[in-house]
Amino acid sequence: MSTATEPPLWQALTERIEDLIAELELGPGDQLPTECELSDRLGANRHTVRRALKQLEEQGRIDARQGRGRFLRLPAIHYRIGPRPRFTDILTDQQLVPSTRLLHMDVRRAPEEVARTLSLRSGSKVVMIERMGLADGNPVSLSTHYFGFGRFPQLIAAYERRQSITAALRDCGLHDYVRRSTRVSSRLPTAKERRLLGLPRHVPLIVTRSCNVDRRGWPIECGEACMASDRIELEISGSQETPCP
Repeated sequence: MSTATEPPLWQALTERIEDLIAELELGPGDQLPTECELSDRLGANRHTVRRALKQLEEQGRIDARQGRGRFLRLPAIHYRIGPRPRFTDILTDQQLVPSTRLLHMDVRRAPEEVARTLSLRSGSKVVMIERMGLADGNPVSLSTHYFGFGRFPQLIAAYERRQSITAALRDCGLHDYVRRSTRVSSRLPTAKERRLLGLPRHVPLIVTRSCNVDRRGWPIECGEACMASDRIELEISGSQETPCP
């Protein structure tokens, strides 16, 4: 007669950690106690605690953020890519507080692919804006935007004043623009991206490369956005708006 095999200690510890989460009334986005604190609270060695936390990560219950600790996972942000994707509106519609952090901004020579996309001559100047997007203070995306300097020579000053690309473009005379194309791919994050987004090295990024055009169909912006795949759910809109001739 065979006897049932007892489950590993870390499996039972996983349930105890979940009970502790409820006892502490932790909610999505809240930070968990450290491994050392959990070990003391639960009377288990740190190796067993670490294995139990790994199980909770694999189940999608918690996130491990490099250099910051472990947090209860936030619900995925529903990000709809349509004619006018606006980061602020997308988050506000989901009762999230949007914010951006400027990482770098300058005028430089356009990379060849950027020059082609924006229909610029090789070596033309572009304005480059690199930003981090946050939801309720949590980093979710990194984006790099390119604009023709010849068309928007005052864009840097306008962005410094307004802290919004859409508002800065409006100050520069562009009152509307739409998405012409979006390409989606994925890859593992670089060391810099892991640091900025607080990602473990095994979590891939969703990468979108896009081009926006004005109402006449002339390209005004191109760029790349990298989003943490465990924090974003993409929807590609079936309807596209065609710019007026």
